[in-house]
Amino acid sequence: MLNTSNPIAALLARSDLSPGVRAFLADLARRAARRPLTPRQMRAVERIANTPPRPDYDAINRAARQRAEDVCRRLLPGGVRRGAEWACGSLSGEAGQSLRVRLVGERAGAWIDFDAGDRGGDFVSLAAAVVKVSQAEAARGLARMLGVEDAADVR
Repeated sequence: MLNTSNPIAALLARSDLSPGVRAFLADLARRAARRPLTPRQMRAVERIANTPPRPDYDAINRAARQRAEDVCRRLLPGGVRRGAEWACGSLSGEAGQSLRVRLVGERAGAWIDFDAGDRGGDFVSLAAAVVKVSQAEAARGLARMLGVEDAADVR
């Protein structure tokens, strides 16, 4: 919830803000030093305050790389391991060979569907494509699946 004594300073203390949002809030803080925030500005600050924190994508992808085959088995259940890759028919997870996910090495999590032309560079993007949700929602779901919920909320 929003700290009413100094709402902008409380928000600027968050580590998950994008540079654009941080610049917007800093500008508002300068304006607020001269005059009170308008109702519209206050609503914007409240919307930012109520936005869920940005997930720690690096931590979630690290955890997924450590359990790469388990993650693929859950997301793409019709697939099989073929050497250093998980192979299945598509993002729907049926049996086949079109979709490949790298399981080991520096590029673990990178995936490509040769038939559809879809691709991504990590397990969060794979989960987002499979479940058809945003990267942030996919990261939170993957964090829950892996038991690293603390990485889902960076605040």
